[in-house]
Amino acid sequence: MKVFEIGEHTINTKEILERIEYKESDIIFLSGSLIEGIGNSKSDLDVFILTDSFNSYRETEYEKKHRKTEFFLINELQCDVEIWDITAIYSILQQLDSINLSDTKLRTANSLNYENINIESIFSFFHRFIMGQPLINFKGFNDLLNSLNKDNYFTLLNRWNVNIIDLMYEDIVGNMKKGEYETAYIILNTAMIKSLLSYLSYKGVSTDRDKWAYINMKNLSIIDPETKTILEEFQKLFFEREDFQKIEENCKKRIKFINKLIRKYKL
Repeated sequence: MKVFEIGEHTINTKEILERIEYKESDIIFLSGSLIEGIGNSKSDLDVFILTDSFNSYRETEYEKKHRKTEFFLINELQCDVEIWDITAIYSILQQLDSINLSDTKLRTANSLNYENINIESIFSFFHRFIMGQPLINFKGFNDLLNSLNKDNYFTLLNRWNVNIIDLMYEDIVGNMKKGEYETAYIILNTAMIKSLLSYLSYKGVSTDRDKWAYINMKNLSIIDPETKTILEEFQKLFFEREDFQKIEENCKKRIKFINKLIRKYKL
């Protein structure tokens, strides 16, 4: 059995497989921040099971039409298990591959949808799948991964984050016009993170959570000079102590930074 060094934990495949219900034909993989090498001692391990026997899987703590979730501990490591109906995954992958990205009427929020699985859940699954490490059925895992249209995935992820920023922009401008610069500044904190996410997707770096945007930018900046320059500008705007009396000016600087990223690095 394969042994995984996961953060501070050593776990072998057998320990995980003994705790779940599966068939040899199922696709089972580990994912999450610990597998990506960006997690910490409090992070969970994500276990995914893609199966064509979804309806007969045992009862779990949380159940939706195409996804079930259960939890267990291994050597004090919290494991979150997601069981997916592989039929749903096949359908979503087909949708992703067939999207016409040149269609100007296409709304990103509606571009991927399978029986009430929202686009955030789809992006999160794709991210974890791309970053995953298979436990069994390596061929099935790799065949399915190779069928994922990564160009379309990163384009949609890029556009999704830009769309979120566009929605925030109305609140930012509205509050600035009202003189509520503090509120605009707070909203801009989130918008700046979203601009990093849009940039990372442009660079082909999958990131599904706001909290990991900065560390992924740091990691990319080590090998990419362009990212290093952008990160330094972000750090100056986001972390350095600023004069409260210049909050209107600082809001405008942040807007300028965001606009540069989402316009220059838009897919």
